[in-house]
Amino acid sequence: MSQINIRGAKRGPLIDLLSRTDLRHNHELYLCSCYFDIRSAKVLIRDVLSAIKISSVSIFIDRREAILIGDVELNRFMAEINKLVKTKLLVVDHHHLFHTKAYAVVSMLDGECRRGSLVVGSANLTGAGLIGGKGKGNIESLLDTQDLTYISEFVDSLGALPSIEIDDISRFKSSASTAFKLALINSGRFVYKWSGNLRQYMMTRYVLNEKGREGLRSSETNEIVSPLGFNLDSASIGKCYFNFSYESPDDDSRQIKFIRNFGIETHLGHWVPKVILDFVLGEEGGNYDRFKREIKSYWDVEGARIIDAVDADYNTLLNLGVIDPMESGPGEGLKERVDGLLANEIRLWRIYWKYVMTEQPFDISQDELIGEVHDEIISTIESRSSKNKSMKAYLEALEQSSLEPIQDRALLDALAAAA
Repeated sequence: MSQINIRGAKRGPLIDLLSRTDLRHNHELYLCSCYFDIRSAKVLIRDVLSAIKISSVSIFIDRREAILIGDVELNRFMAEINKLVKTKLLVVDHHHLFHTKAYAVVSMLDGECRRGSLVVGSANLTGAGLIGGKGKGNIESLLDTQDLTYISEFVDSLGALPSIEIDDISRFKSSASTAFKLALINSGRFVYKWSGNLRQYMMTRYVLNEKGREGLRSSETNEIVSPLGFNLDSASIGKCYFNFSYESPDDDSRQIKFIRNFGIETHLGHWVPKVILDFVLGEEGGNYDRFKREIKSYWDVEGARIIDAVDADYNTLLNLGVIDPMESGPGEGLKERVDGLLANEIRLWRIYWKYVMTEQPFDISQDELIGEVHDEIISTIESRSSKNKSMKAYLEALEQSSLEPIQDRALLDALAAAA
């Protein structure tokens, strides 16, 4: 029976529904999804191949989603999956969103549908939609039919869709289209200054109880606690035992000139072309790796002593009666923060580089928001009497309805000249 409002991995139920056909014959597999995840597609195709005889696979996704994934990643996926089964991926090119979520196996003879199974529902071909494990993912519904009339209409409707090949997703007829604006914005990342630092992240803090807060007001506790090295405010006290010093690229103004020379200011941060960021981050890669190694080495050498110092101060504060007991020792909590930081590349890079980078943040259906960010970028460019390299490239891309000016290595030559 069809699957209604199910959570967790839906690929098992989906394959069961698709298998309601004559499994002795070869079938063509059709995968249609508004949102598309490469890893999930690999998992599903391999599972279907193990359950049903499949001669070919046809995948249909919306152009805006294809733009977000990128032609490089999609071509890499196709090269890998074609080693398993003949596969084609078609990108639906329409000003309306291709919102279909449908999966089918179809056996054709002399151009006619002879057998098969069609499953439609709410589940996209993503981790949350179909592939998430037990207890994970969205609540979805899957409805199936083996009626050949419906299956034939489904296949015919796909053939009537306006579609393009992967290599054409970056070619546009008009710079006014949402697809082009999305692709253009997605050719960069948003960068903004981050005010946090390693000391703040490693700070050990205690919330004062009523006695502790009263003691601060009378200066009684202050006189005892301050010599221990704590920073005091009205509600808590804090101390950083993790005294690791380092030099961030931000400490050298030459390292961040690219923000001024290649950034376009928006409310999301400075938009910077990916070709520039990838080069700069690659240049900093060795220094960042050394920074990470030195933090780990520092903790390996000093960690035990630091934990002892944290716990000693904790016991002193408990004996003073100015804090309440904690469920687990603060020394162990600090160790967990250090381990967590070393395992979190995004946070660790943010601490080192002192800037945050975010991808284009909008859903493919958010045409209005995409347009607003694009208009904001244009407004910023037009307000500048002196335009930097990225601003000029952005305008050239608009004029040519092409992403090439933004992806051109000429920008790297400009970066080298500005260094």
